[in-house]
Amino acid sequence: TMDAFIADHPDDLAVVYYHMYWPGYDPWWADNQTDNGARRTYYAINGVPTCVMNGYKMSSISRAALDHWFNEAMAEPCYMDMSLSGHWNVGAGTGTVTVEYTAEQAQGYDDLELFVGLIENDLYWDGVSAYDWHHFVLRDILTSEHGDALDPYASYPETRYATFNWACDSDWLVAYEEENLLLYAFIQSNG
Repeated sequence: TMDAFIADHPDDLAVVYYHMYWPGYDPWWADNQTDNGARRTYYAINGVPTCVMNGYKMSSISRAALDHWFNEAMAEPCYMDMSLSGHWNVGAGTGTVTVEYTAEQAQGYDDLELFVGLIENDLYWDGVSAYDWHHFVLRDILTSEHGDALDPYASYPETRYATFNWACDSDWLVAYEEENLLLYAFIQSNG
């Protein structure tokens, strides 16, 4: 259900799977407890799998529920455009990403946070979960694990830029595959 839903909306979602230390050992939790733990705490996740869309914890992960919450989220006005550009140092596992974001008018929130991170697809781990192949696995949050606060805008439209350097950790328990790495960005209100 989730895989088909994600595939149906490739340009509309910032999909990130935060891994936990339960129901048993998880190498991606072990590799990055700080970022995974901060997001677990923020969303008050106490069991897996749990889906959060547009900041709301869903009580069901059925296709009907996913479609409903997606349509609700897409119906909310958003006056922010965002794009990513960057450079990868192929073979070195490093790079730079720049996020360009433009506020067309006031967002209606005073406490916006920018999140930028690195995820990886097609990771194999035969652990205690129902899945052996893992996708959208959080590798690193490039901003603070709580996001980087966006200063209030003085005028509209206004374009801003944020640049981050990133590097894959050579100590990761499950080695990264450069061709499976993806960058993501989203803006979230903490209100």
